[in-house]
Amino acid sequence: MLHGFQLWVNLPAREKMCPQFYQDLAPSQLGEATLSSAGRVRVIAGHANGVAGPLRDRPTEPTLLTLDLADDAPFELELPTGHTAFASVYAGSVDIGAEGSATTVGEGTLAVLGEGNRVRLRAPEQAAGVLLAAGRPLHEPIVQRGPFVMNTEEEIQRAIADYRAGVLDRDG
Repeated sequence: MLHGFQLWVNLPAREKMCPQFYQDLAPSQLGEATLSSAGRVRVIAGHANGVAGPLRDRPTEPTLLTLDLADDAPFELELPTGHTAFASVYAGSVDIGAEGSATTVGEGTLAVLGEGNRVRLRAPEQAAGVLLAAGRPLHEPIVQRGPFVMNTEEEIQRAIADYRAGVLDRDG
């Protein structure tokens, strides 16, 4: 079965009006490693247990990976202190957290992870698929209208006006 994810990353205010950048990544470009007997990790951004992802550096220092957990062996990952993280379970179910105090998260559920710098995931009953993401918070105001995300109402109005006028690249 094919799974696809489309994630939009908020940028710091100083980069919001930069020329657009899109990075299309073929599966062969992703960092990949085998886990336990048949599991696998694919790293898109950041690092996971010695495997690096190909996504270019971003101010939020993202970690983005997918996990195919094929047995009940735990996957553990150190995350930078202060980063916000979530896990989206797209197949099966996983236990997230330390053994004895883990929370079970089922298919189709997104779990926002709490404070800490280590995440532990395990598929106790069947194979599971997980998208794991983390990044440094920007601590900037957010104003959102439709697909536009800016820092002020004035910037939103300018972005909408630019869109309506067909201006997508302010520098070009």
